[in-house]
Amino acid sequence: MDIYHKLLKILFQTIAFGLLLIIILKFKGYNIKSIIIKLLFIMIMSFMLMLLYKLIK
Repeated sequence: MDIYHKLLKILFQTIAFGLLLIIILKFKGYNIKSIIIKLLFIMIMSFMLMLLYKLIK
């Protein structure tokens, strides 16, 4: 169960950081669509790394 708690913690931290980044960059006039795509990529990569860690251990 410990690995799943770590996975959820990483996903929630990524989502929180991404939302904060979107809010900050929206006021500066950046393209929000590209930021959301990058956030989804980071979430998928963190999920894959956690699965890989689980398979190795």
